[in-house]
This record gives sequence, C-alpha cells and structure tokens, in this order.
Amino acid sequence: MSFRKTIVTGLLSLAALGISALPSMARPATVDPQQTAGINMRSGPSMDSRIITGLTAGSPVTILKVSQNGWYYVQTTGVGTEGWISSQLTRLTPTNSTYGSLVGEPGDVINIRSAPTTSSSILHTGVVGDVVSVGRSSLVNGYRWYVVVYPNGSTGWVRSDLISVWRN
Repeated sequence: MSFRKTIVTGLLSLAALGISALPSMARPATVDPQQTAGINMRSGPSMDSRIITGLTAGSPVTILKVSQNGWYYVQTTGVGTEGWISSQLTRLTPTNSTYGSLVGEPGDVINIRSAPTTSSSILHTGVVGDVVSVGRSSLVNGYRWYVVVYPNGSTGWVRSDLISVWRN
C-alpha cells in the first residue's frame, strides 16, 4: 500500500509540474550610453526603493521581467546582480529574435495553451511581466494568437490580448 501511495503521489507531482509556471526569457539590452549621471539599480520598481548598486552607462544587462509602471527587472552581465531599473534608462539590443511580455492585472496567471483556442489544454502558465520569446502567429475565430517559446524548449499559444509583442 505504501508503494502504491508513493507512485500516486509522484504522478500527481509530475502532473503539477506540467502546468506550472516556467522561467521567462532574457531580453538583451544596455544601460543607456547617453546617460551622464549615475544609474541606480533598485530593490523594487520605484524611485522609493532601496538602491542595490550603481550601473555604468553602456553596461550590458538582460531584461527578465517588466513592471506595469515602466521598470525592468534586469540582471547584469558578469557579476549577475539582479534588480530594477527604469525602462527609460535602457536601450534594447538589436536581435533577430522577437520578444514580448505577458500582460494583465498584477498577479494574474496566464495560460499557455496547446493550440490557438481557449478550449485547448493548458500546457503551463506564466505570470504578468514575464519576458518571453515570440514565434509565429495565427488568426483563429477573430483572435490573434502567438506561439511563445520558453528557455527549456517548451512552446505554447497565448492570445494577443495577454501579450505585448516588442518591435525590434
């Protein structure tokens, strides 16, 4: 009986992982090279948040998350320090990839689906602000849907009103 319970618990855990949130992509950027004043990385997306460290103009960073009030959660190249900087103080690095960020109300969980319909199965979820890689799109029943690709290779479909696609 104990063995059967262990197997069932393991299968339930595996199923839960199948629809769990996945890590977001990292969008390359640099701290605005035109900035002459110091750029502060902060503990939260606000000028009132504690300063973690200072950044140099032109420093490469990767954008991990987007806040709804115009801030990026970034990681520095090399040291790997993470924190928030104003999006106005960054410049996106040109790339052949297309990126986007999941949108909605703060705390919303976004369903990533197996096909471009709301009746298709949920493969996994994301959260508002996640930066994702965006693939092809499809128009189905009057709705535009986008394929999103995660770092581990998982893919799925997101309806256009739940993603803001960044133009390169």
